[in-house]
Order: sequence, then structure tokens, then C-alpha cells
Amino acid sequence: MKYVWDEIWLKDPYSNAQERLARAHRRLSAITPCLSPACDLGVVLELGCGDGSFASCLAQSTKHQVNSYTGVDLSPIALGRARSAVRDPAFRFELADISSEPLPPNSADTVFMLGVLEHLPNSSALLDRLQRVLRPNGRLILTTSNMLSLMYVKRRLREATKLWPYGYQYNYTPVELRHLLKRNFVELAMIPIHGDWDFPLVAVVDRAAAWIHRDFSRYILAIVQRKAN
Repeated sequence: MKYVWDEIWLKDPYSNAQERLARAHRRLSAITPCLSPACDLGVVLELGCGDGSFASCLAQSTKHQVNSYTGVDLSPIALGRARSAVRDPAFRFELADISSEPLPPNSADTVFMLGVLEHLPNSSALLDRLQRVLRPNGRLILTTSNMLSLMYVKRRLREATKLWPYGYQYNYTPVELRHLLKRNFVELAMIPIHGDWDFPLVAVVDRAAAWIHRDFSRYILAIVQRKAN
């Protein structure tokens, strides 16, 4: 997996740095109303922080209080870019494989995992660990790709023709995601998020389908709270 993502960060065929930063701003804008009025994030851990786009948004935000931030990723190339992008001393970045390496228990008030869950074959094991990582009343905030999207069909076609460069991916439906999370967490919010217009046909079809059923969207945003042991 490390080598797959290192290659992607060397030359990402999907997006550039400006697009990733704009997407991070939109994600934070979608998350903020679900947290309001309590936007004190406390001690933050971001799993799969990539090039630091989301961390940069948090560092610049006047609406969110971050006591400290640790971003974790398995790509040294991405982490080098993150360290260059975010110079705030409260923000640090570490090299680690979240699918196998230990995470410190009872150490975070807020865990972000944006666009990561779908790339983990053993997601249940990680969620078990995250319940222990979070402090009492701590929150896990994640986004993941939705199976109820034309983008899912497009990806499966690209996989069949050997044109998909991102390795393992499993798209969840909102129902599946709820079932996956409920063992360890209490749901605070789960909302559909439409994608950008980088794939116009996908954007149009998903938005039209959402008129029939609200679960149709390119991504799912979930905010959940740690269950007491």
C-alpha cells in the first residue's frame, strides 16, 4: 500500500494541490455545522493526512480550536509536503501505517479520517482501536466514498480494465456504514455529500438521483462519538 500511495503522490493523475486544498475547505465547511456550537476539537489525530491539505485548513480556521494536532500517513512524500505546508508548531506529522502499527490509547479528543476507510481491508479492527484511542466523549469524524453513486460504477469499470491506480477500495452504503460503526460508536450525524464537478456526468446523475432518495451522493460524512466501555 505504501508504494501505491508514494507513486500517486509523485504524480497524482486525479487532482493537483490547489484542488485538494479546495476540497479540504469544502469538507471542513460540511463538518462545521454538525459540530456547532462546540467547535473545540481539543487534541486532534488525523489518520491518512496526505499532503496536509486538511491540516492547513484547521491551522488557518478561526472557528475551530485545536490544542494540538498529529497527522499520520504512510507516504514519506506526502508527509514532506505536509510539513512544508503547515508550519504551526502545534501541528506535527508522523510516518506510520495505521492498519498495523499501534496507536496510543486515550490520547485524542477528535479523530479525523477523510477518504481513508474505504482503502482499509480490515476496517473493523481499526475502528476497535480507535474506540480505545479516543478519550471519553471523543469524536470520530470520517468521510468515505458512497456505493450509491455513479462514481462507484465508473471505478468498477476502471478496475475491470486495469486503469484504477489507487489499490484496494470498498465503497460503503450509508446503511452498511451505520452497521459498521454502531459496535463502537454512537451516531451524531450521517449526511450525504455531493462531489465536485471534476466528473460532470457523475455530479449531475448523483444530484438527480438524490431527488429520489437522499442517500445518493458521491461521499458520506459520519460523525460519531465513542461508546463507553
